[in-house]
Amino acid sequence: MVTLRRLWAEQYTGAAGQLRWRAVKDMPSPAGLISSPYDTDARYSTKREVHWVGYKAHLTETCEVDRPHLIVNVETTPADDTGR
Repeated sequence: MVTLRRLWAEQYTGAAGQLRWRAVKDMPSPAGLISSPYDTDARYSTKREVHWVGYKAHLTETCEVDRPHLIVNVETTPADDTGR
């Protein structure tokens, strides 16, 4: 029920039975919007020409010239995380 209330508050405005869509300028930033009611932590993101709702995966790999490149660490962050 909390998610539904939040979605309604993000998308609609009005008073005393007069419900209407919020203008884009009155909506919260995309980083704060719920992008999926199934996963409220998932966020909308774009990188180059790719658009998605979800998360970002950050991979760390070994880079030795004479050895195989291996993924040694994986971290997942919200898709709107720009700190990386």
